[in-house]
Amino acid sequence: WTTQCHGISDEENVKNFKAVFETMQNLKDITLIIKQHPGEGARYRKMIEDYLNEYNLGGNVVITPRDSDTYEQLFVCDLMITKNSTTAMEAIALNKPVIILNLSEEPDVVDYVKKGVALGVYKEGDLEPVINRLLDDDSNLAKNRERYISEYLYKIDGKATERVVSLIDKMIEKSRKTE
Repeated sequence: WTTQCHGISDEENVKNFKAVFETMQNLKDITLIIKQHPGEGARYRKMIEDYLNEYNLGGNVVITPRDSDTYEQLFVCDLMITKNSTTAMEAIALNKPVIILNLSEEPDVVDYVKKGVALGVYKEGDLEPVINRLLDDDSNLAKNRERYISEYLYKIDGKATERVVSLIDKMIEKSRKTE
């Protein structure tokens, strides 16, 4: 779960904590990794810990340091939860199922759900069945990932630098011809 506590109201944060932590109580053989946004200060870590202490989750929750490696955590996760973070796009690029947890009663800011690459959860009680569904089968989302990656991320082939250098070479060559 990549949190965005600093960008939402305390009321919405409490709804998120309740939804996520109550769901975690009901799931077996699951570890929740909480990756705080780097912009979240100590206030939000304390808020997360305070609410977490109200639930009996034992050692099934890890709050990573704010500056820990997000990509490493995305690489090893089975699914990812966020509200509207770009980490969702990164998870999609890594072929991970994504849940958009938006309990604000406002429309989604980013179109992950509309594009069919994430499932939206808009009511607290809906998180558990969506997690179970995606852990069982995320093939519907997977069908849309390739198109989304092509549309928004172009290619993930390790040759981005090569393309940029080629583009710069072409621009320099064009500039010399016009001089």
